[in-house]
Amino acid sequence: MDMKKQRIVIAGGGLGGLTAACRLARDGHKVDIFERSQSLSTASGAIFVRSNGVRCFYRWQMREAFEAVTAPIKEHETRNGNTNELLHTLNPGIYSEFPEWSTDRQALQTVLYDEACKAGAKVHFGNEIVTVEEDNQAAYATCKDGTRTTADLILAADGISSRLRSQVLAHVDPSRLTVIRAPSTHYPTEIPAKMLANDERTKSLREQPESENGIMWAGHGGYAIGKYNHLRGLFNIMFSIQHGAADSEASEQKLFDATDDSEVVKKFFSSFNPTVVALANMVQSCSRWRLARLEPLDTWSSPKRRLVLLGDSAHAMLPNLAEGFSSIVEDIDALSILLSETNEDVPGTIEAWEKIRIPRVTRLQNGSTWNYKLYNSGKPPGSELTDEQRALSMGGGDGNAPFNTLPFDKWMFDYDTAKEVRLAMKAELS
Repeated sequence: MDMKKQRIVIAGGGLGGLTAACRLARDGHKVDIFERSQSLSTASGAIFVRSNGVRCFYRWQMREAFEAVTAPIKEHETRNGNTNELLHTLNPGIYSEFPEWSTDRQALQTVLYDEACKAGAKVHFGNEIVTVEEDNQAAYATCKDGTRTTADLILAADGISSRLRSQVLAHVDPSRLTVIRAPSTHYPTEIPAKMLANDERTKSLREQPESENGIMWAGHGGYAIGKYNHLRGLFNIMFSIQHGAADSEASEQKLFDATDDSEVVKKFFSSFNPTVVALANMVQSCSRWRLARLEPLDTWSSPKRRLVLLGDSAHAMLPNLAEGFSSIVEDIDALSILLSETNEDVPGTIEAWEKIRIPRVTRLQNGSTWNYKLYNSGKPPGSELTDEQRALSMGGGDGNAPFNTLPFDKWMFDYDTAKEVRLAMKAELS
């Protein structure tokens, strides 16, 4: 079959599934998404799109659509949660010519859904894929209602709590597929500009220069991170609380739910500086997102490589590098290029894709776990470095450099997926 016209089935209509549908449908593939919910998720919460992810969206000619709902980030600030003292700043502009964006999940999901539909992808709501199979010629998805769909490739983008992971990776030791809960919970919410303006402690957050920056208030056992969005008139904020033993809370059976725990937020952050106390007291409702991750895996695909895990179902990471979504965008960009520009069949394409993507994503997973420990100790990124490590030259970037050093950050933020994929393709031919 023409590699530019594959039949692709995607299980899951979240951010990863919709991004894949958008890109792959634009490439001319026949794309069908099956989403078990009856509609798009209404889950809120701040999300960053790092410059390496933004680079992909620019190349996909989607800049205008995203800029309508995102806010560019000039600098990342880390402040002392108790005193509001500035501890550390990071200017992403020193690493990449591409900006970083801040927005909320619901707005981002809506844009991706609209763009996927425009590109010709079909979204089937209320239709869950429960079984996936493969042979040497094709892959097969069976839905809960019994309908069976044949595809050349099935992407399981059904999240960290994937119901399909164990089927796709039936050949992998099940203990390696276990979701690892972190002893922290995020509480995402949005605060209207009017509320910020009416309180002397918070009004500066919607005014320059603070409104241009992403701000994290680091404390012992928890932190808050937020960014003002001028276009939407909202301050997107995520409150994070470390609870203790990871599985001590019997009430948290699900990793995400819409339970309003605003009183929990207000109580925990009551000892922080006046700005954070005011923000916590402005919370009218919030969701609850239990942090969790997967251990890095050696493969994301089935033995015949027609069933493939995508995004959080493959490499869920903690949010403390803010690379979760951007790494998924890179995955999709790499897959798009390989499907379009190689003469390999689907299994050969997936094998090449994993060789390119797994080493980078593994490093990002490990970095996010490293920074998680720093954030919850009240320390800014980089505070753990020696003088020698701080003095390392940025150069062209080095993924093997210590986390939070200039060369590591350069490698992380300025990664050019298209360039790296084509270099790998060239090396394979030589």
